[in-house]
Amino acid sequence: MRAIRNTVDIGRIVVCTIHQPSIEIFESFDELFLMKQGGEEIYVGPIGRQSCELIRYFEAIQGVSKIKDGYNPSTWMLEVTSTTQEQRTCVDLSQIYKNSELYRRNKNLIKELSAPPEVALLFGTMFWGIGKKRQNQQTLFNIMGAMYSACMAMGVQNSSSVQPAIFVERMVFYRERASHMYSALSYALGQRIPLWWRWYYWMCPVAWTLNGLLTSQFGDVNDKFNNGVSVSDFIESYFGYQHDLLWVAAVAVFSFAILFAFLFGLSLRLFNFQKR
Repeated sequence: MRAIRNTVDIGRIVVCTIHQPSIEIFESFDELFLMKQGGEEIYVGPIGRQSCELIRYFEAIQGVSKIKDGYNPSTWMLEVTSTTQEQRTCVDLSQIYKNSELYRRNKNLIKELSAPPEVALLFGTMFWGIGKKRQNQQTLFNIMGAMYSACMAMGVQNSSSVQPAIFVERMVFYRERASHMYSALSYALGQRIPLWWRWYYWMCPVAWTLNGLLTSQFGDVNDKFNNGVSVSDFIESYFGYQHDLLWVAAVAVFSFAILFAFLFGLSLRLFNFQKR
């Protein structure tokens, strides 16, 4: 349990099932998900220091006996939530939980975490309705600028958000490599391959992405500008993007993902920042 606690302290989430733990082990957990027979929730929330949060919740229920000094809170919890105890007190603990403030707080938290942030609000207002204006080439350049800005912003944002996870994974990898369980390449192939690596194209990574985006959206559009040139012909003559070769961009993007996955594994194998 000390090893698990140390793992949690570096920012990882650990889910365990426990059966009649000691007081020390039980109080090493931060939160408890308690279900009764049938899978209905009885308590989902923090345990608290010396199980104070858990004890306060159940002692507030009418008919539940108070915990004795020095008594194991996990044992007491199982006793007061048993089916026999529910029948004796005529109390439905799952219904009490559903009517509690703790339940409403958990539901609000789930709803808040499930709603994606409106990252596209900035670009949506900057380039609102621009796709309907194709009277000249400048409008197409503006659309391309919007795509470029969105790709760069998403790439930087995703790169920043993944850095803490990579830092934690590096610690895990050092520990596992010391046990000689598997090679660095196996570990690398087992990892969340970052999606933005698929955007890289030759020496200018964003180029393949813009190629695929612009070609897929406008490469087959036959509407004409006010100078008589169609959108598809202009994209092919000015940018060199051909709709028939859209699959090449897809292959290039996929190839870069494989390349960087290989470089990731190779780097883990060759570079070691640990000092003995």
